[in-house]
Amino acid sequence: MESVEKIQELHAPAEIKHSVIAVKIDRAISEGKDVYEATRKAWKLSLSRANQTSYLQAVQCGVITGVFIGKWGPSDEVSGRLEFVGKEASQEVQDHYLGKRLPETCNLKGAQNPARYISPSK
Repeated sequence: MESVEKIQELHAPAEIKHSVIAVKIDRAISEGKDVYEATRKAWKLSLSRANQTSYLQAVQCGVITGVFIGKWGPSDEVSGRLEFVGKEASQEVQDHYLGKRLPETCNLKGAQNPARYISPSK
């Protein structure tokens, strides 16, 4: 029984404590990009709203695989899109999110835009 509880704990939905942008990166990872490069560009987002979020999260197969802190700006490569420049979030923030699933209410599966704003859980 202990191992079942451990598996459930490891893949429990994350409690979203910060305003974040979650980005589905499955396709980019399959093309050989690393997690940061797959996550950082080029997204159709509002610059002012994007810069009001605390973190950028990489989501692969529904599981959070990266958490970054930084700033958004216009993409140098794609007109009308944004890109992110930053670094890995603090270890405390990574420990809170990495390896956990997005809550069902935040599911990116089938979404037209692979980037989604998520507000803190109530």
